[in-house]
Order: sequence, then C-alpha cells, then structure tokens
Amino acid sequence: MATSIVRSRARVALLGLVAGLLALTTLVTPSFAASTKPFSATYPDELTTPRTCPAGVPANAFCYTGVGHGPTTPPGSTGTEQFAGFVDQNKADPVTHCAPDVNGVSITTSRGTLFLTTNGNACPTSQTTSVDNGTWRAFGGTGIFDGATGSGTVATVGTFNANGTISSTSTYAGTLTLRD
Repeated sequence: MATSIVRSRARVALLGLVAGLLALTTLVTPSFAASTKPFSATYPDELTTPRTCPAGVPANAFCYTGVGHGPTTPPGSTGTEQFAGFVDQNKADPVTHCAPDVNGVSITTSRGTLFLTTNGNACPTSQTTSVDNGTWRAFGGTGIFDGATGSGTVATVGTFNANGTISSTSTYAGTLTLRD
C-alpha cells in the first residue's frame, strides 16, 4: 500500500511538472512569425575604389571596395551600402567583354544592417561607361534584418573616372522575409 501511495504521488508530481512546463513554454515562447515584404534601394552616389585582391581570388581579377548612400525600404530611410568584390576578367566573353562579378554587401539603416551577396555580369558599354546586371540574395543581418532571407535583382550603371575610381548608381529590387 505504501508503494502505491508513493507511485501515485510521483505521478501527480510528474503531471504537475509537465503541465507547468507546457504553460511556461506557451507564455514565453518567442514568436517566429515572419512576413515577406518588397525590398528596394537606390544608391546614386556609389564610389568604387580598386584594391589589391585577397588570397583565393582568381589571377587577373579586378578587385574593389565601395560605398553608396540612398533610400532603402524597408525600413524607409536612408541606407549606407558598403561592398567588396571582384570581376573575374579571365571569364570575360570575347565578343561582349562582359565578365562575371561577385560581391559581399552590407546595407546599414537606422533600424539594422542587412547582409547579402550579389552575382552579376559587368559589361563595358563604351571606353568610359559600363552596366552590371545581376541578382542578390539576403543572408540575415542585425536589428529588423536579423534572420532575414530574400532575393532579387540589382542593376548598376557606372562611369570610369580619370583617377581609377568608378562612380555609379545601383538599384536593388526584390523581396525580403523579415521576422515580425
């Protein structure tokens, strides 16, 4: 009989513990709800500066860093775009002279920083101008961009400056999925 009472009390205690844990997780579980929103950004004052290529980049690549500023939605404020990348001149098309490029990009706004990569084709349109059309993919960030995913297109029109830098305008369009 004593064993039966001990088992009964143990069951009641275990059930109480399970019920308490269920109630606790219901009350404190963070929301992982997310919503997909249009993303757009235009950086009309980009300045790209050539740099020495880091290890691992193809030989003869054109490496660079750059910065731009402009309207960024979300969140609907001015953003600062910073990027670093390279154009793989070894893979340039012999007729169009277009060559693939890859970039790591961060876009900082008043509400967080978005991290993304771009892949495109840099194409000269004259001795002093070029266009670059490609895609971007988001890989999280900080603030409102924490856990962000998404993708879209990016288009850049550039002008080669006499000092070796490039002045350009880039426009991003696509969708982002952000945690609510």
